[in-house]
Amino acid sequence: MRKGFSVEDVAEITGLSWETVLGLKNEMEN
Repeated sequence: MRKGFSVEDVAEITGLSWETVLGLKNEMEN
């Protein structure tokens, strides 16, 4: 996965809510 993807992009691609995508992104960065 390329770095610098936007939360909106991921939410649209995966069909998840942006809140869920943000939570996953935070877990990956920690």
